[in-house]
Amino acid sequence: MSVAGSKVKLSTAIRDLRIRWDQTREAWKDAASESIEQDYIAPFEREVRTAIKAMETMTEVMIAIRKDCSEDHQ
Repeated sequence: MSVAGSKVKLSTAIRDLRIRWDQTREAWKDAASESIEQDYIAPFEREVRTAIKAMETMTEVMIAIRKDCSEDHQ
């Protein structure tokens, strides 16, 4: 799978996690759910956003490399 394809899958998965967690929080509003949000969900989302940005950078670098390599062979 390409980096772009992986990025889409990861973006979709984190979006789905957020939707389901928000639905869960509608019915579960206590200190335990807040703790899970702060200790696990929010940090995980930040890490995934960081990974997605890195994937975007990797895609840009790979495009530049392909361009540079194709120019060398022309």
